Amino acid sequence: MKNYTVALILWGFILAHPFHTMGQDTLFIQAVAHTDTEQIQIRWAPSSHLLWKYANGVGYNLERVTLKNEQGTLLTPAERLASLKRWSAPFRPVDTKTWKSMMDTSEVAGLAAASLFGEGMMVEDLSVHPMVQIYNQVQEQDNRFGFGLFAADQDWEVAKAMGLAAEDADVKAGETYLYYIKPAEFPTSFIVASKALMATAAPEPPLTAPNSLKVQFGDRVVDLKWDANFMPNFSSYWIEKSLDGGQQFVPVNDLPIVPTQQKEGGFTSAFYRDILLENFQQVVYRLRAKSIFGELSPPSDTISGFGRPKQLPASIGISRIQEIQAGQLDIHWDFSTKMSQHLEGFELFRAAQKNGPFEKIHPGKLKAAERRFQDDKPNSVNYYKVKAFDLYGHTYESFSALGQLLDEEPPQAPTGLQGSVDKDGKVNLFWQPNQEDDHMGYRVFRSNQKEGFYNQVTSYFTRDTFYQHQVDMNTSSQSIYYKIIALDFRENYSEKSTSYEIKRPDLIPPIAPLMKRALPTDTGVSLSWVLSSSTDLAQHQLQRQSIDEPSWTTLLTIEKEETTSQFNDLTAQLGITYRYRVLAIDEADLTASSKVIEASPLDKGIRAPIENFEVHRDSLTEAVHISWKYPPAQKLHQFVLYRAEPGRPLRTYQQISAEASDRENIQSFEASFKNFEYQDKSVKTATQYTYQLIAKYKDGGFSPLSSKVVIQLP
Repeated sequence: MKNYTVALILWGFILAHPFHTMGQDTLFIQAVAHTDTEQIQIRWAPSSHLLWKYANGVGYNLERVTLKNEQGTLLTPAERLASLKRWSAPFRPVDTKTWKSMMDTSEVAGLAAASLFGEGMMVEDLSVHPMVQIYNQVQEQDNRFGFGLFAADQDWEVAKAMGLAAEDADVKAGETYLYYIKPAEFPTSFIVASKALMATAAPEPPLTAPNSLKVQFGDRVVDLKWDANFMPNFSSYWIEKSLDGGQQFVPVNDLPIVPTQQKEGGFTSAFYRDILLENFQQVVYRLRAKSIFGELSPPSDTISGFGRPKQLPASIGISRIQEIQAGQLDIHWDFSTKMSQHLEGFELFRAAQKNGPFEKIHPGKLKAAERRFQDDKPNSVNYYKVKAFDLYGHTYESFSALGQLLDEEPPQAPTGLQGSVDKDGKVNLFWQPNQEDDHMGYRVFRSNQKEGFYNQVTSYFTRDTFYQHQVDMNTSSQSIYYKIIALDFRENYSEKSTSYEIKRPDLIPPIAPLMKRALPTDTGVSLSWVLSSSTDLAQHQLQRQSIDEPSWTTLLTIEKEETTSQFNDLTAQLGITYRYRVLAIDEADLTASSKVIEASPLDKGIRAPIENFEVHRDSLTEAVHISWKYPPAQKLHQFVLYRAEPGRPLRTYQQISAEASDRENIQSFEASFKNFEYQDKSVKTATQYTYQLIAKYKDGGFSPLSSKVVIQLP
């Protein structure tokens, strides 16, 4: 056979693409099926050119067993074995004579024959051969393998002629089968694995129509684009068009359109360019996909349009705007007069701002020969645009151009000026916008004295109603004063706005206060200090901090006009050491602290008195019941009960432990009392007893003696 020259394609062939190597010497046969109640079609493909070349020589054996009967019941192993069906002859490529007859009517058959029997598979540019797409040069056997499987994917009859497809007409509706495809003789140099293919003799769901077809019409040309990812087992696409409004469609492409695979696992969009015989003729397009079983999908939604010439080699622009008569503006534009025969006309637009919005200022379209328009009702400030419309659906738009009436009246002075400056000297100004139609912008002026000379800050006018700039902070002037002027498009200037004062931020902290003393007293700590002498003070704060606490607590706030210099801290607790300081805070929230002094309240050992000391006889036990209340304290140790009989002095009678109160959360009981009680069972009848109680602490402190309570027992 002659040397068959083709171009390489970038196509992974549908069946061979999913293979993944299990072992170094393991090759695969993959298969898919298309089912119906009367016939099942089987397509298979080897995973590499090595297995393909080998199987082309020995052929493929096809076997089938029945897995389920017509009712869907699984067959027993014995029944499956009895249902075994073997195709008598191996499937292999047909002879060259058959291929020659097929090639007379099918270029796909010619490509398949070239891959099987051609003397060489040469690489050419895409423009030489219409069947293939650009690819990098690879080894010849890979070329043959790729082209062969590509051809089989495009034509079911070609796939059968290559020994890669079979039809099983011996089926019963509803039965399920397992098919096995393997080489007629297994090779010894490598391992072949074949997956079982399960198929049920039942109608398959109809194919899905392609979607996302888009077209772009040009000068006697149409570019079509669509998504090529939407369905598996589609090998190619076919475009159909209609010139009678969608009544009859004819194929556009003689050869299958194959999408280019860009990366592993998916395809990108597919493209096709159709050449039109003439412009302005309505054309309707639709798209169909073809499966590897030769089945065409339903057509996609239609999309229509017509070719049109390219844009004219011309541009448009406004050349001048003049006020010929008071209150009227003449607008002139340039557009090649040689192109007038191709124009539908012009439209003129006007806006108050350069960027619009623009509105058309005349009804209909101006004539194609016009190059001038008179605006009888212009605003004081006008931005104009002109558009040209050709007969082919293209538009040509000018840049905006300013036109304004003569004006000598200045705008109003700006209002609402405000601003601020931060510690780095960055000034932020903002103000209310002017409402004049011909307002163009603002200029900013600054002075260090309210009635002084104001220097211009802006080198060019600003259109915004805010402005930022930097000022020097190393100056003795505490304030900066600003004024704003407005200007219109004729550069008429307004009067300066009312001045606005911005105080420079205070960066120097106040002079520190002086803490004179912190004297312990039996009621707390007596403090005295000297206030800061800074003139920009906002307040002073007297603060306290416990030795074991990280934060400071403010005890006293001294406002700017106050002169308080003494304070008695009556909330200080015995046994706790405190730090004291005085903070000076100025109007800029800068602070300065006095020296920190430590002090504790004076401890004389006297603690809280006993409350509600009561004694009464318990009628049930005939004992004396004694009860009292005492505030919880961290170092409370015990209570000492004194008792006396008639004629005898009080003596220590019982020591009652108060250790349990040490384990309480004292912070939560600061404002409460705890109940205590004792039962005196060592008493005699007809006897008078006197009781008295005192609390003792681990640090030697003690409470005052309670009042005496006398009880007469019957």
